[in-house]
Amino acid sequence: MALFYRLSDGMEHVEKPEDAGESEIAAVLNGEEWKKFQGRGRLPEASSVPWYPEIRNCKAETHRNCLAGTIAAPDRRRLLGGKHCAVFYVNQDGIVLVTDSEAVCSAAEKIAGLRKNQTKGRFFFELLQELTQDHGKLLDHYEEVLGGMEESILKEVGKDFLTYMLRVRKELMVLRRYYRQMEEMARELEDDEGGFFTEDEHSDFHLLGDRAGRLEDLAMQQIEYCIEVRELYQGQADRRMNKTMQLLTVLTTTFFPLTLITGWYGMNFEHMPELHSPLGYTAVIAVSVLIVAASIIFWKKKKLF
Repeated sequence: MALFYRLSDGMEHVEKPEDAGESEIAAVLNGEEWKKFQGRGRLPEASSVPWYPEIRNCKAETHRNCLAGTIAAPDRRRLLGGKHCAVFYVNQDGIVLVTDSEAVCSAAEKIAGLRKNQTKGRFFFELLQELTQDHGKLLDHYEEVLGGMEESILKEVGKDFLTYMLRVRKELMVLRRYYRQMEEMARELEDDEGGFFTEDEHSDFHLLGDRAGRLEDLAMQQIEYCIEVRELYQGQADRRMNKTMQLLTVLTTTFFPLTLITGWYGMNFEHMPELHSPLGYTAVIAVSVLIVAASIIFWKKKKLF
């Protein structure tokens, strides 16, 4: 659904772009609606602005007659598989967002219902803020998850630990990349080489860039924490392996003499007196038990058993 707002004393919803009159306009359209409404009222002609057929990241570019770019905000429900994407254009007449994302449309409607004395710069700032809303809590959640994983390592780790750890790290890298792009875009908006925003709006974008920078730092800290947890897991796995190998070594060394005795008497040479002695069988058992007992005592003194 096409959304048009007249930016004057507030954000007033209008039915079509012509209804905005001489006031600045904010428009939120999908691709088909953009083709239909471009050039009407104070909306720019599609041929006069750049088009981005593929949206991969957040960026802002200054052109001769507008400030244009793309938004690619990760979907918090599917960080590895979904993004809220939009193309934006800002000029002296207003701002246009071309998007198929319900999240972007909902954010625009929310801002329209809350903010008074809106300008195109303030509207855009609020929209970008909305797309990173509560991301501090999201990163705190990852810290709690990693803390729980760290504790589980010291107990017993499930077989899916490494798979889950890899997923967490990838999600954090997606967030970090988004914050870095958002910071770079905010700096470009703050520079405003085309003079499309006011000084107050420059300050808003400066704050947005600072906030994105802090979120990037937090995401990087969680990625480093993720690496530490993985190293802890690897260390615990190595220790468990060493204990297992140590136990196998002790058992092998303990019962090696018995293997030797078994092989020795298993040869059944004709002139082995023990084979014909009535006490031979009992004597071999007694010697074997003594060897095992002596070995166990030795390992216990060495604290290896």
